Amino acid sequence: MAYYLIWCPKYRMKVLTGTIAKDLRELLKLKAKQLDIEIEDMKVMPDHVRLCENSYLHEKYVISAL
Repeated sequence: MAYYLIWCPKYRMKVLTGTIAKDLRELLKLKAKQLDIEIEDMKVMPDHVRLCENSYLHEKYVISAL
């Protein structure tokens, strides 16, 4: 089963740029590795993050707790 997750900064402010976006990508990859989750697609836009993961996340974790 695949999950499509979207995160937005408060008021969708365009803060996810430059080194913040780069660091966020690395942190999400690191967390996915720790949780044994396969990220299929990740887009860090200035005002939101789109993440598609394809694993058995529902058997291990509650989505809202991530």
